Amino acid sequence: MRLKALAGAVGLLAAALSATSAMAQPRPSITLYEGPGYSGRSITLYADESNLNGSGFNDRAMSVRVRGGVWKLCEDRDYRSRCEIIDRDTPDLGVYQFNRKVSSIGLEGYDSGRRPPYPPPYPPPYPDRDRDRDWDRGDRGRDWGRDWDRGRGGPRLVLFELPNFRGRRIEIYDSNSNLENVGFNDRAMSAQAYGRWVVCEDSDFRSRCERIRGDIPDLDAYQMNRRISSARRDY
Repeated sequence: MRLKALAGAVGLLAAALSATSAMAQPRPSITLYEGPGYSGRSITLYADESNLNGSGFNDRAMSVRVRGGVWKLCEDRDYRSRCEIIDRDTPDLGVYQFNRKVSSIGLEGYDSGRRPPYPPPYPPPYPDRDRDRDWDRGDRGRDWGRDWDRGRGGPRLVLFELPNFRGRRIEIYDSNSNLENVGFNDRAMSAQAYGRWVVCEDSDFRSRCERIRGDIPDLDAYQMNRRISSARRDY
């Protein structure tokens, strides 16, 4: 009899603890910010939002904070067009090419685990980017550290039409299989590579290719002056 009573008490205690844990579980949310680095006007969502136009935040977000959950961000309302899955703080949506492009958001899951931001926490402007060149010798999380430059985050490749970072320029954030489409085929003479990049002589990453990173004031060091026709990130 005593054993039955003890078993019942243990069961009630376990149920109470489970209920308390459920009550303590934070409600998943995502906060959108109008500026990079979690700055500017913001809005917090706790559930799906098929059209951000109603909240005055359509095509406005440039950074997000995730407080639990896995979220889907989409370019068009009703979760259409291109979408990205985000499960952590992101101080610059430019890493997904999503700056000022989010029109709908959906809660995909209830994973409450906190993850490090992607990329790393948004820093103040760096007067000297060189001090971060060796961050990527450790784990993958530190690989992003050197990729911040004066308030713009994430890997990107900047190509310049003249040596020493002068003249007309373009920025590439993921890949470009044919620079002819942006009027920069066989034009680059210098480059600034934030992260690791591969540049190739022909379109579609064909012919001779070179891996580059850091500041390159003269692409002739790689025999690539006015020869780059395609570029992509080196994963």
